[in-house]
Amino acid sequence: AARLSSAVLFGPHMENFLDIAAGLKASGGAREIHDAAEMAEAVRALLSKPAEARAMSERAEAFAVAQAGVTARLLKRLAPLVEGPLRHAA
Repeated sequence: AARLSSAVLFGPHMENFLDIAAGLKASGGAREIHDAAEMAEAVRALLSKPAEARAMSERAEAFAVAQAGVTARLLKRLAPLVEGPLRHAA
């Protein structure tokens, strides 16, 4: 959603995405929601304040763009560690 320039609302169970959730919240691009009433209020607020919703969306997208390529950079750094043992195994 962040890569599509959307404000992000998510629940409390982000165990597999702790860093991303924390980063999105810190950037101001996301808000953690704890129950249905809070979700309704958050959506209402976003719909009633388009300028704030747009700003939140832009912050979410900026965070997502900054994170783009993390996997490729990690693989590039790991390649020398993996390539050596693979050559010796062949």
